[in-house]
Amino acid sequence: MEASCSESQKVFAALTTEQMNFQPANGTHTPRWNVEHMMGRQLLFFSQMYHESDDSIPVMDLNPAQMPPDYKFANADWTGAEEARQMKRVSDFSRRFAYLLDGYSVNDKVPGSRWPTLKALLNQMERHYSEHTANTQEKFLLPGWPSKE
Repeated sequence: MEASCSESQKVFAALTTEQMNFQPANGTHTPRWNVEHMMGRQLLFFSQMYHESDDSIPVMDLNPAQMPPDYKFANADWTGAEEARQMKRVSDFSRRFAYLLDGYSVNDKVPGSRWPTLKALLNQMERHYSEHTANTQEKFLLPGWPSKE
């Protein structure tokens, strides 16, 4: 999961604010939505498990809606580099409180998680980062993709 998130950070860190906010004519998500969604899901899933073990840790849901017409970016002026730092902060949070999962095997269902096992969640997060990053990279070839200049 961490390796996949790190690879995603490298891709997004190179994008300008204009590229992050690029709205493809084909109706697919903006690069910024993809970042907000990836980190939002990870933050929610891990904060739910950690909250179950320590209720002083709040459940944090920053996951954006599925691009309704009135959707507003959380940080529309951030460059890809700042969004990548946000993904890193979520990854750091997940690692920082991982001690709360001591005693659980990757084959266990962890209280507070909807996932059947911790391994299933970790595998899904790995796929999730890779999938949404690949979806974003496809946008680089679309008509209207903003140049860096």
